[in-house]
Amino acid sequence: MTKNPLSSFNIYDIFANIVPGVVFLIGFTFPFKLQNILGGNTVSITNILLFILFSFVLGQTLQAIGGWADGDHGFPRFIKDILNEESKSRFEVSSIDETFLLLCSTTFRLPSNFNDYYRLFKLLLAYLEYSGRSRALRMQALYLFSRGIWVSSWLLFLWFLVLTVSIRFEYISPQSLELVNLNMDDLRSEIVILASDIVVLSSGLIFTKIRSEIEEDWITYVVLEFYLDRVTAQQGEQFRQNIQI
Repeated sequence: MTKNPLSSFNIYDIFANIVPGVVFLIGFTFPFKLQNILGGNTVSITNILLFILFSFVLGQTLQAIGGWADGDHGFPRFIKDILNEESKSRFEVSSIDETFLLLCSTTFRLPSNFNDYYRLFKLLLAYLEYSGRSRALRMQALYLFSRGIWVSSWLLFLWFLVLTVSIRFEYISPQSLELVNLNMDDLRSEIVILASDIVVLSSGLIFTKIRSEIEEDWITYVVLEFYLDRVTAQQGEQFRQNIQI
């Protein structure tokens, strides 16, 4: 009997989108003293819900940017390694990986000329979600979370850099701030914004590495969990056949 992991995975899925959106939204508005703009520290359920909803939308946007910036996914490169084609994959191919590819062909009835490895990866994730093996799905959520923070950090770095340069060379004037109902007192000091820029730069560099490492672990778990599930199922079928004989 298979388990339904949706109840637990949805939490990770939302976490992977909302948290990066929250980070970006807070970072984007940090240079401005919002307590002065909002007229106090009044918090309502409506404002909280709108904040969460907006953060989720921002998180989805960050993931879309991250998907574009990621370019070629590690899984297709890994499959090309198994097929002995030219690849830039970081993985070392083993006998398990070769068996894994054969199991994919038989399980999903792939044609001999199949080469859409992005689609194969989605099939594998769907299969693992249905089978109840959720470790790879949790790794997926962690990867999306790290990718969202990665994109958010670099966008905030550019945002703080633009603000720092604008303040230094007086490109920002009281008249320009009045266009968005702000004044110079609502803007934090140049040193605070510059320090924030250094922080998000460090975050961007750190999550560049973390994102790459989690992607490797994610793909590894997908391969191993699918391999274990299929081998276990085949052994169970063989055992039942032996009993009948």
